[in-house]
Amino acid sequence: MSVAMNELIEKGKFLMVSYRSIDSHIVVEDVHNMQARGIRIWYDDAMELGDNWKHVAEGVIKHPNCAGVIFYNSENSFISKPVFMERGWTREQAAAMKEQGKPYVFFSVNIGGRSTNAIIRDTFNLVGDNFESLFPFEYLRDVVDMFNEDVICVMRTGTSEQTADVIYKKVRPLGVVDDEEVLLEKLIKSGHLVIEDRNKVAYLGSYPQKLADVDVSRRNLGKKWFSERGVNYCYDNGKYYACEPIRFVYRGKTEEGLLFVADRILFRVTAEEAPAALEQFTKEAFRAERKAVPVGSAFLMSAREYEAGIPFFDSFVKTSDYAENVQRFWLADRGKGGRALQMNVNESLQVNERGFNKKIKLGVRPAILLNFGKK
Repeated sequence: MSVAMNELIEKGKFLMVSYRSIDSHIVVEDVHNMQARGIRIWYDDAMELGDNWKHVAEGVIKHPNCAGVIFYNSENSFISKPVFMERGWTREQAAAMKEQGKPYVFFSVNIGGRSTNAIIRDTFNLVGDNFESLFPFEYLRDVVDMFNEDVICVMRTGTSEQTADVIYKKVRPLGVVDDEEVLLEKLIKSGHLVIEDRNKVAYLGSYPQKLADVDVSRRNLGKKWFSERGVNYCYDNGKYYACEPIRFVYRGKTEEGLLFVADRILFRVTAEEAPAALEQFTKEAFRAERKAVPVGSAFLMSAREYEAGIPFFDSFVKTSDYAENVQRFWLADRGKGGRALQMNVNESLQVNERGFNKKIKLGVRPAILLNFGKK
């Protein structure tokens, strides 16, 4: 087992992920997004050449710090002997922990958003006449007994980010999520966060960005971000963009993640212009770091909400998946407390009962929710 994973399981509570390798393209993406939300996860990517799978997997499931197992269910996993064995060890550990009065959870993530019965049906269709050898009765009985209606089931129908959000909310009470100080420490070590004038500052993305024709010196070749002759540039997908880095200042921890707000107003928009402006901003600002920067969500904040900080955020702002741009909020700086205006990509603007002047242009600063990613 890798040194990093040894440190993880000895450090504190964690969850194991059980899956069939043929589903790894789905599972690994989800795991990285769970880790991005601070969830401590062990999965078999941590195993090294020469490791005894049976010894390692059983040891992890029955480790005192293992709080439970997440099973990724599919017709592929239902006919897998290793996954069948992992289910058995999990049931043994759950029973042992129950006798000691300690919690031990396991739940399923059903790939494709199918019910367990539907996956069983698809498994029989997959194995055909070979069900006695590939999906014997003991496997079927084990699946039915384990994933009954009392077990928490997550239907994986949306994006990986959405799945990770659902899992985060379910496992947070188990003590398997890094706290604020740990997240900040990891962000500093990853190079995303620095301390300036007693402020925690993240230099993430840049805005505005303009296509540029630049002679790049040898020392800057291959860099995502660099300066040439006093001008800042970012490189993405074979193109160079002149840009100005954004300085995000840490404002505190929320239920949704670590809140960072730009230290300056970047543009002025009306309520009607806000959704398009935010979409354009998120598309451009993190162009060169889209995969490396652990940005969970982005939204716009008016001056008054910026001054209000976390209390206002926790009371009124509900952000959605950053990648999907499903739902955006824009906050108007009018009167005491301002007015909240919800915008949905698929719906018309919704205003509160008191009405709202959608033509007012307000200076806004982007805010982001940050979590620690795998890099």
